[in-house]
Amino acid sequence: SDFLDLAATEASGRTAVLEDAWEVTSIALGHLGEDMNTEDAAVLRDARNLIVNDLAPHIRAYVGNAATAMSQGSFSLMQAFNGDARQGILDADDPDRWEFVFPTPSANLWMDNWCIATGAQHPDAAHKFIDWIIAEDQALVECDYIGYPTGSKVFLDTSVEEEFDLPELIFPTQEVLDRLTASEFKGMEARTNILTDAQARSGV
Repeated sequence: SDFLDLAATEASGRTAVLEDAWEVTSIALGHLGEDMNTEDAAVLRDARNLIVNDLAPHIRAYVGNAATAMSQGSFSLMQAFNGDARQGILDADDPDRWEFVFPTPSANLWMDNWCIATGAQHPDAAHKFIDWIIAEDQALVECDYIGYPTGSKVFLDTSVEEEFDLPELIFPTQEVLDRLTASEFKGMEARTNILTDAQARSGV
């Protein structure tokens, strides 16, 4: 709700959201107090009205990676993945200008995975790569680079969090995790249409 309010007032014309139909629609669903995974057509119509009519006129850009956009210095308010936001803050000339918050009442909970496709031509090489990238030393380097922990057992020791800059962006507290909603990625056609209509309304 704060994001919508600020985008329409102080940050109008200086707001960016993700070029991601699921995440953009979730702004409205969070404001409405609805399930992030809803497929209810009436709820999604309400979400569309909020995004297209109330938010889109104030959006300057739809971005894939907020870190790059943050360095441009032309935005005051941004929707961003936590890892990208951390990278952007660390790379910014004026990092104190930015503060990242996990939205309330909820936001999307998700995780990336290392997978080997059925029928892969070189599964042994793939296994060796995964073994390498989740090994302790490399897992820490990878985490620092991408801003997200991986499935390495090194992260079972929470003391490793002290080795990172802005660890609160990499490792959300349990209190934050408990209120997030696991993304199921249902109803994508309706969400994609919302994003497309919003981009058209924004004229970008």
